[in-house]
Amino acid sequence: MDSLLKHWFQRADQLWRYTIVPIYKQSAIYQDDDANDSVADQLRAAMQYLENQLESGLNDITLEAWVSEFIKDVDKWSYNGLKVQMGPQPIDPISSDRFLRQYTQSKIAENVSRITTLHDQYAQQVESTVFNGVTKGQGTGEIAKEIAKIDNVTSAHAHLIARDQTGSILGQINAHRQQEAGADYYIWQSMEDARVRDLHQLLDQSLQRYGNPAGGDNGMVPGEPIQCRCVALPVFADQLHEYQAQGLI
Repeated sequence: MDSLLKHWFQRADQLWRYTIVPIYKQSAIYQDDDANDSVADQLRAAMQYLENQLESGLNDITLEAWVSEFIKDVDKWSYNGLKVQMGPQPIDPISSDRFLRQYTQSKIAENVSRITTLHDQYAQQVESTVFNGVTKGQGTGEIAKEIAKIDNVTSAHAHLIARDQTGSILGQINAHRQQEAGADYYIWQSMEDARVRDLHQLLDQSLQRYGNPAGGDNGMVPGEPIQCRCVALPVFADQLHEYQAQGLI
């Protein structure tokens, strides 16, 4: 995500510095009406160029490849993590099946759309900031600071999306793999720190059954709620007697 954002921000900065600023500074120098008209025409053309370049700055093929790699990494993390959790179980977790293929493809499409929307919003905000700044006669330094603020807000939003999608995708993939491996139950494991929401503190270390609409967080598995960092620890058939003895099943 950082490399993607860096590309957006550098592109906007270069377009501002090398396309708009030189012409904008000329408009403050010339007093002659004809010269001013000429500079104004150049500035309008430069603004149109800025708009076109920012809005066309997202390569769909590159973006889809990046999102695919991101989801592939989450999938691999899920597979390797479950292998460790399963320990001496006699079967290996599935690496792929129809559900996983369809789910990951749907998530690729969903996240390409999310990032495209974020990019378009960023481009529009930069365009609006530059246009308004130039129209009001703001200094170039002041406009540059406004663009930097947009960069920071966009970066924070992008990282929030990345964290949320990592947890959500991991939660769904883990749930499917664990059930396919024979785990109908799981332990809700929170991060056990001050950032854990109240409900998830209550759910921490509780035994939950997959597919129970009244279980978990309103039927959602760990990682699925927004910004959830919790994980599901699988409980296999040969472990259930411990929980039966405690009256939890």
